[in-house]
Amino acid sequence: MSTHAPQDEVTTEAAHLAWEHARDQTTLGPGGLAELASTTWLSTEPRPIADLPGRWSARDGVVRSEGAARSEGAHRIVLAPGDTDVVAGVRVAAFARDGELALRAYETGRAARLGMIGIDRHPFDPAMRVAARVTRVASEPTPTEAVDGHRSTTVYDVALALTVRGADVTLLAHDEGESLFAAFSDAAHPDAFRMLRIPCAPARTA
Repeated sequence: MSTHAPQDEVTTEAAHLAWEHARDQTTLGPGGLAELASTTWLSTEPRPIADLPGRWSARDGVVRSEGAARSEGAHRIVLAPGDTDVVAGVRVAAFARDGELALRAYETGRAARLGMIGIDRHPFDPAMRVAARVTRVASEPTPTEAVDGHRSTTVYDVALALTVRGADVTLLAHDEGESLFAAFSDAAHPDAFRMLRIPCAPARTA
C-alpha cells in the first residue's frame, strides 16, 4: 500500500505553501500591510491626527492638510486616493472607500517592532476543500463593517451556497474576474475577520 499522497494533492499543497510564503512577504515585508499604523476617516472639518503635524480634512475628492510640511517645505499637502507622501518622517497615503476618504499612516519596521514573524493559519488539509454553488445575482444592500471600523452598505456580486460540517451556509462575495473575494467573521473569531480569495472562472461551482 502506498503512503504517498495523490499527485494532485502534492501539487495543490506545494502551490498553497508557495502562496503562503508570498503572502507573508507581501504582508510583513517593507511597505506591507503590517506597517499600517492607523486609518483616520475624514470629513470636511479639519482635524488633528496623532503623530502627524497640522490638521487634515477631505474636500473635493482629495485629502488636504493645513500646517503639515513635507521635506520640501510645502505647508499644504493635497493627496488624491492612492497618492502617498512623507510627512514628519511618516509615510502617509490617501485612501477611498464608498465615496469617503481617509488618511493612512505607516510605520517603517512596525512588524519587526511588534514581533510579527508570520500569519497564524490552519495547516493545509485537502479534506477541508468544499464545493460551493455560485449564484451570480447582485445581493440586496447589506450593512457591513470593515476591520478598520468603517460602516457602509454593500451590494455583493455573488452568493456562494455551501455545506460545512452538515450546516448550510451562504457566503456573499465580490467578483474580481479570475477570483471571488469574501471577508467574514465566524463564531471562532467573532471580533476578527477572515479573507477568502477563491479562484473561479465564470462557472456555477467554485
